[in-house]
Amino acid sequence: MRMSLIFLVLVVVTSSCRKEDHNTEVTPACIKEKITLFTNSSFLCDDATVDEYRFQGRAVYLFSDGLCIADGGTAVFDNNCKSLGYLGGFAGNRKINGVLFYENAVLVKNIWKK
Repeated sequence: MRMSLIFLVLVVVTSSCRKEDHNTEVTPACIKEKITLFTNSSFLCDDATVDEYRFQGRAVYLFSDGLCIADGGTAVFDNNCKSLGYLGGFAGNRKINGVLFYENAVLVKNIWKK
């Protein structure tokens, strides 16, 4: 009886300490298709990336050509592949939907890098 109780306590303690992944979002198929097209571009710099951010309560995806392109912009898409605009570029845009992006977005993960 005593061993059963000890075993039960150990099971409860170890199972409650498990790290759970609450980020269950998967990269949308249309974003994966855009990444395939993006990676085949001959204009990409050595530091080109695709990153997922959390912005205004949803996942957004940034496609950056890299720093070798002067005044290049970073395309921003939602999870339905709708363009939300560009960051950077000649005008130095820092806003998406009228909100300063990098001050209000959280990097979730890098999805692709050259």
